[in-house]
Amino acid sequence: MRFKLTSLSSAMAAILIANASPAYAEISCPSSGDRKATETQKSATDGDKFDAAINNVYRLQFPTSSSCINARDLKKGQIIPNHFYQDVDGNLIFKFDGKRSNRLELRGENYPANSDQVLKGQFTLPNRDSSAARFTIAQIFSETARNPIFRISYERNKNKLKNKIWAWYRVNKDDPKATSQPLCNAPDDEKALSFIIAYSVKHSKIVIRCVKSGEKEIAFASDLGTYKDNADDRYYFKAGCYSQSDGKCEVSYSALSIPAGFENSKD
Repeated sequence: MRFKLTSLSSAMAAILIANASPAYAEISCPSSGDRKATETQKSATDGDKFDAAINNVYRLQFPTSSSCINARDLKKGQIIPNHFYQDVDGNLIFKFDGKRSNRLELRGENYPANSDQVLKGQFTLPNRDSSAARFTIAQIFSETARNPIFRISYERNKNKLKNKIWAWYRVNKDDPKATSQPLCNAPDDEKALSFIIAYSVKHSKIVIRCVKSGEKEIAFASDLGTYKDNADDRYYFKAGCYSQSDGKCEVSYSALSIPAGFENSKD
């Protein structure tokens, strides 16, 4: 005897679809022929506003740590349509809808642990309230230890604090996990947040200063610990959007300066 399973299968499929995790469109690095700027999505090199960033980076990473656009092609004016471009108001846009660990970041060149460096930026978080719950905006990464020394992130709800910018830091290379501390209120699409991340060997500190439009400046310092001890160690800065949870990741930079390094990565 044969049974008709059509209706049952359809019902089960409907249940599975209803309970499935949200589906995200596949994101990938477009071919070089599809990286052309337009009137509304301009190159980061249109004008000189972001020269202090674009001229000092090693590559643009998207949607993983692999290179999507190298330094030479970034300087030639390549963009990632709808994801990485300068808008008509002169803001450098980093935007995607993806999964945890996807990223869209400008990756700086390496510099030695015994040199002082400074990363500066000013940004807003468009569509903040509908974005992913957690994502990194800027960081210092250890090429040698292969983990972040310091990063700042948006956290929608952490430790009962809502919509804050947090600092995450390690002071020793063998720290299994980073320590975190709230910094200041996260910006929205109207009030920008300015920040300075200063890596100072002389004072054995990483210092961040952040100020949201109309609010007082907040300063925070973290001891560099063993990260400064070996001049052969290599670090680099990254800026953009690195997602720590599924969903939309969007950062709009109105100013960005990445320090010049002295060599490219070995990877």
